[in-house]
Formats: sequence, C-alpha cells, structure tokens
Amino acid sequence: MSQTPLVVSLLCVLYLAPSAAPRGGGPDGHVKAAVKISATEGGFTGQLEFQDQFAISVTRLGDLDGDGVIDLAVGANGDDDGGSEIQSNFGGVWILFMRADGSVREHAKISHTEGDLGPLLTKDDWFGYGVARLDDFDGDGTFDLAVGAGGDDDGGDKQGAIYLLMLNPDGSVKSHVKISETQGGFGGILHHRDHFGFTLSSLGDLDGDGTTDLIVSAVFDDDGAFNAGACWVLFLNPDGTVKSEQKISNLHGALGDVLDALDEFGRDVVNIGDLDGDGVVDVAVGTFGDGDGAPLSGAVWILFMQPTGNVKQAVKISATSGGFTGELGQGARFGSAVEVLGDLDGDGVQDLAVGASRGPLFATGNNRTFILFLNRDGTVKDHVELDQDLNGFTGVLQDGDRFGTSLANLGDLDGDGVTDLAVGANGDDDGGASLGALHILFMQGKATSAWTHVAQGVPGLLGTPLLAGDHTLLPGANGALHLSGGRPLASCLLVLGLEQLGAPFKSGTLVPAPDLLLPLLTLSAEGGLVLPFSWPSDIPVGLPFWVQAWIDDPAALFDASSSQGLMGVSQ
Repeated sequence: MSQTPLVVSLLCVLYLAPSAAPRGGGPDGHVKAAVKISATEGGFTGQLEFQDQFAISVTRLGDLDGDGVIDLAVGANGDDDGGSEIQSNFGGVWILFMRADGSVREHAKISHTEGDLGPLLTKDDWFGYGVARLDDFDGDGTFDLAVGAGGDDDGGDKQGAIYLLMLNPDGSVKSHVKISETQGGFGGILHHRDHFGFTLSSLGDLDGDGTTDLIVSAVFDDDGAFNAGACWVLFLNPDGTVKSEQKISNLHGALGDVLDALDEFGRDVVNIGDLDGDGVVDVAVGTFGDGDGAPLSGAVWILFMQPTGNVKQAVKISATSGGFTGELGQGARFGSAVEVLGDLDGDGVQDLAVGASRGPLFATGNNRTFILFLNRDGTVKDHVELDQDLNGFTGVLQDGDRFGTSLANLGDLDGDGVTDLAVGANGDDDGGASLGALHILFMQGKATSAWTHVAQGVPGLLGTPLLAGDHTLLPGANGALHLSGGRPLASCLLVLGLEQLGAPFKSGTLVPAPDLLLPLLTLSAEGGLVLPFSWPSDIPVGLPFWVQAWIDDPAALFDASSSQGLMGVSQ
C-alpha cells in the first residue's frame, strides 16, 4: 500500500534553495557502455528454452535483497513451466538480482511450478507479457510486483487478467491477488481476446486515497474499431482488489474518437510523472499499429490525466505529429515499448525512450530504440536513435532480435549520475530460437540520478544499514526511500535537513542538520523499510537535502546503528 509521502511533505515547509549545476556529461541520450544478459552472457544461469521470449517485458523492482543495487523483474511469456508440450506458453517471470556492472549476480523464477505462486496458470496464459513494480504495496518493507497474463481465459477466451504479487526479499511470492472479469472486484466489461493485462504500469496514488493505482492495457479491445485498443485505470483497495475503474478508449475516458482499426492502443503504457505541472501524473501509451505516414509505422500518445482517470488532453507523437522527425518506415512499429527516462538533457522536463522493434515490413532494420527529448506540452524537441553501431551502442543485433520490445528505467546503476536503460530483445537467439535477451545500456547525458551517499553508517546486528533513494526527483516522479540491513522490527528515526552537519554522534556521524525528525517508524521482520513518494511540482530545481536513518540496536555501540547519509537534489 502506498504510504503518505512523509518525506516530501516535511521538505515542502523547509526551503529556500540555491540553484544547483547539473552533473554528468557526454552526448545526451548516447550509450557509454552496454552489457547483454541472455542464456549465454551476462552472468545469467537460468534455464531458457525454445521461444521463451525472455525480456518480452522488464521493470525495475528497486533493491529487493538489500545489497545496495537495484534488481529487475523480466517477463518470459513463452515459458512452458507446467505445460506438457513445447509452446504451452504458461509464462513466467525472472527476478534478477543485479550487480552494479550490469551483470546478474543471482536469480529467482516465478512460474506455475516455481517461486511459490502456486499452480494457477494454464496453457497460453502468457503470464509475464507485462510487468510493473508496485513499490511496497502491502507495507512489509519489500517491493512488490504486478504481472499481466493477457491470455487468461477468466470470463472468456483470452479476455486477460493481472496478478498483484506480494514478494519476499528472495523473489518468491508471499501472497497474490488476481484481477480479471470474474475475480478481484473488477467491474468493467471485457470481451473475447481483449488481452486485458497485455501491459501495465503503476500510477502512484492517482485518486489520493492512500493506495497505489494501476493502468492496464487491453490492446485488442474493439471500442470504435477492430483492435483499436484500450486502457483501464484501476483504483485499488488496500487489499489489492479493485475499488473502481475507468476505461480509456475511443468511446470512454474523454480520449475522443482518435483510434483506428488495428492501432493496438496500449501496446505499452507507462507513468511519465507530472509532465504539465498540474499536480497529476501523466501517461505515455504505445500504439504501434498506427498508420501515420505509412502502414504500421506506429505512434505514442501522451495522455495528460485527471485524478478521475479521464483524459484532460492527448498529444500524439508519430511520423506526422508531435514534432518527431525520426524516420519511421512501413512496419516500424514505433511504440512497441515506452519508458520514462528522467531528464537526460537537463532542461527540467522528463524524457522518453520508445521502442520500434519491428522495422520496415519485409526488410532489415527491426532493432531500433529512440530517445525522445520532450517539451512540457508533450511534443518532441529532439531525438536520438539507438541501433547497432549508432550513437555509442556497439552491441551485435540480428534481424528478428526485436531490440526495443521492452524498456525499463534502471535509475543510476553505475553511479555516474545518469539514468541507465534496459532494452529487451525477446527474439534474440542466444542459446536457441527466440530465447530472448536483455541489454543493459549505461547512458550519457546530464545527471538524472538525484542521490549521493555521504559518510559511513554505524554497524549493528545485521551489519551496516543502507539507505537508498530510488528514481529521480523530477516533478511528479514516483520513487521511494529504501532502508535495508537494520535490526528486524526495531524502531527507526529518520533525520532530515537542508544542510550537511557532519557532527559526531553516538559512535558515528550525524550527517544531516536535524531540521526535522520523522516520528518513530518500525522496521519490517527483515529489517527493512520503504517510504514511497511522488515528488511535488513546487519544489525548486537544485534543492539539496540530506537524510539519515538511526535505529535502536543493542548490538551496536551506544545501542544505535545508522545508515550512511543520503543527499538528494531536486531536479
């Protein structure tokens, strides 16, 4: 369950901030280095099989295991665990515990037969076609996950479903909630082959009731035209069931009659933060069947949202709209994936990665991803194209790899101050036909990582606690403070300040000036704590602040352990 954004609320009353110069460097949107993760590379030792389509989807989970490095969830919708034949397509999700160099340290799997999900899946469910992180939905100190199963047959043939998975730190499932036409409180009407759950994204707390909400696509919905596509905004209860829903399509949600047959609106969907500064998060929706300029060239819709789930305004980006000047040929399928990148070029506006994973029809070139530098009105200011041997990307791609099928913002994985990017290539043949692969791209640009570690913590019962900031500090961005390695179930005091004090305290260093002290918080049974937030639009750019956790711990000198200090800078 999303918690009240305590940290942000307290900071809002504190500041008069100086301007801060951007960090980072290199050509904005270019690739500095890349690591490939597949059946044969990148330290991944999981067993992939024929047409598993590993990396059909990918999302950043946050630091699930508390080692200081973000972890990933990767969909493999063609996985056959539980099936009696090849291409049973029950589906699966891999949890990748990452190293900072982009390789895999360890993995776990969630499927019909692994990860404690239970024997819930059936043939052609395609569990894992979409994945989205839920932050700490159930409040146990561990990040949680939403997974789409677009082929699920609840209510009718391939009407689709989603699963909310409450995770353990080892990547296994503690509990789950299923949402479909027949389960989970969903009151919308689905039809045969709508494929509800094809893709999905967290919206944070859109309606302000204290619980995380979701947007879920039904990519083959027929409102207004055959396979025009639709998205559903799900307002959730604290137990994960649906409180209410709002559909966005040609006929609903104030989008307008703007979609054509075979557009497949909802091929991907992502929360892009509060782009227009009205205090409500906005959404990008991939529509890769759109025919602007050429058949199946693709498009992306920027939806400026209302708290009701209706659309306030929509801006289209395509070969002929929205200021985009990239070359999209027939069958390019621009919009196969969309992901927010933070502010790569340092202009104060979120930027966007967009996959075009199919390429010209019956031709080579089906491995492209575009970096779009956005204006605040949702149009494109400039772009960079990523392809083999183009703009710094030197990975080897083959026709049919479908590089750009999925995308995930990794935060600053390598610590250089710039947001990094994961790009899925679910058709990659490393180790066998269409086993799939994931490319980790270390990006260049202005600094978009807002967090810096300061000084050392004080060790306690489980070692030295770690406090990490997740995501950017751009207006409307959803992120979290994540504490790990504390004494289980201990009381914790969070200290916040607008100056760095650096004074001796207990057996360590009090990093922030103690301008504000959060009331005592209780750590989870694993010694962790997650404080999700949505960064407000009225915090000035360049605001520095410092945060540190102090924990009641008899195993530490003077009965108190602490995290290192964490400095954030508003962007």
